Parts: sequence; C-alpha cells; structure tokens
Amino acid sequence: AVGASVNTIKNAGIYEIKVKLVESEHFTSATTTVTITVKKVENNLTQNDINSMTATYGTKLKDLSLNDLAGYNVRGTWQWVNPEDTVGNVTVGNAYNQHSIKFVPTDSNYAPKTGLYVNVQVAAKAIALPTLTNSFVYNGGVQKPEIPVSDDYTVAWADENRKNVGSYTVTLTLT
Repeated sequence: AVGASVNTIKNAGIYEIKVKLVESEHFTSATTTVTITVKKVENNLTQNDINSMTATYGTKLKDLSLNDLAGYNVRGTWQWVNPEDTVGNVTVGNAYNQHSIKFVPTDSNYAPKTGLYVNVQVAAKAIALPTLTNSFVYNGGVQKPEIPVSDDYTVAWADENRKNVGSYTVTLTLT
C-alpha cells in the first residue's frame, strides 16, 4: 500500500500498531490503533525434571550450588527462593527436606519458572570436640583448660571459682 511502513515485533511485550489509510480517489483517510500483546514463552519444566541433592546439617541454601540441576534449553540461572534458610534437620533413609527454587531466564522473552522445589537429604555434621587438659598443679589462682571457640558448641563451667584443689565440671553443649 502507498505510504505503508512495516515494523517487526521480536520481543514479548505490549505493542500498539497504528494503521493509517491515506486518502486516495477511492478512499477517504482513516486511522485506527490496534494493541497486540506478545506473551513470554512459558517453559515446560516440571518437578520431575529437578534432581535431588545432599548437604550437611547447618549449611545455608545460598552455599549450595544449583548448577547441577536438570538441564534446561533456555539460558538463565536457578535461584533459591529463601537463600538464607538452612537445609533443615538431619534426614534418615529416603527422607528429604524440600526447598523452593525458581528459574530466571537470561532472555526476557521467557517467563521465570516458579513453584518448583529441590529435595535435600541432610547428613549430620561431624563435630570435633576439643581435647582438654584435665590435670593442673595447685597455684592458688583460677585455672581452666584452653577450650577453642567454636560455632558448634557453647561452654559452661559448673563453678567459676576454680582455685581450690578438686574436680570441676565443664559442659560443652552442641549448638
């Protein structure tokens, strides 16, 4: 048509197309606007496509890599919905803790995928308890064994005044 201009729509979004008919000997001029919505591509990824993983008790989700999840034909990244959460309690046998994930595509023409989760089997954390010196020679002052500081336990003494000859109890409580 005379005076026609054509643009190509390549990306998801909302577009307005203005159509203008130029006046000629057979037509009067006319203009109309059409709105076109191009939706993002929905992926067909399902929960069955998600692999399980293992982790150690106390690990934060953000410290677990999601790179090994099932392949997906769109570039993007897997992300934890709650990355600051820990993996949860220790699991036994075939038990798992479930944590929500989402897929965020690099290409804005693809919709993110939410509503998926990863099954995480959680193993007990190995904790090395410190070796304590359990014998001291009386010197008239408070004495105590050197106990390394750890996020794995707290230290409590039954008696803070450990000056006299005798036995004293120290308790390490796992955290």
